[in-house]
Amino acid sequence: MAEHNEIEMAEDHVEMVDHSKIIENKAIPMQILRDATSNFGVENLLGEGGFGSVYRGTLQDGREIAVKKMNQSAIAENDRLLVYQYMPQGTLSKHLFHWGDHSLRPLDWTTRLSIALDVARSVEYLHTLALQNQSYIHRDLKPPNILLGDDLRAKASDFGLVTATEEDRESVKTKCRGTPGYMAPEYLDGRVTRKIDVYSFRVILMELITGKKATDHSRAEDDIHITTWLR
Repeated sequence: MAEHNEIEMAEDHVEMVDHSKIIENKAIPMQILRDATSNFGVENLLGEGGFGSVYRGTLQDGREIAVKKMNQSAIAENDRLLVYQYMPQGTLSKHLFHWGDHSLRPLDWTTRLSIALDVARSVEYLHTLALQNQSYIHRDLKPPNILLGDDLRAKASDFGLVTATEEDRESVKTKCRGTPGYMAPEYLDGRVTRKIDVYSFRVILMELITGKKATDHSRAEDDIHITTWLR
């Protein structure tokens, strides 16, 4: 489950003090992060996405971290970094859809149920527990944005699209952004409510149950989306 300060950073568009980064309410000098990641060396690259690249690092006290370096095309001034807890088992999508490529075993039913409950708790936290009288809406829940620890417990990640509702309002209007296959139909007009995360969770649950992807163009045209295929 995401920590509150992580969500706040995402909602505030990664507003941070120059040359220092925040983890567990502590400021970390940029040089320490460079040392931890071997100056963001390619050997520590964990993955790349639309908002930036993620690097594995080790702090001086031995804690392992993941550092997201934002793309300069998105952030014009200075470097912008997000520091997260390192989740050694990687993404849920790796374990659901690419386990054979990584010499992994398929997830058993007990683990799938545990992951589903962890994701549900993450959604509940964002929607009702993170801040009183306000909801954070993830807008991009999907297996690549769910990370697993060594115990295969799951945490939601990647808060680049998180939107906060205004106090006493259940919805906001914004640009429609997300991942096809996980986006609720009513979200296409840009109206954001907590229900769009619930829809995404529903799709993830279908993927956990079936081992099928949300969208698969190798299926018949009417069954490309998992919701119609499962029905």
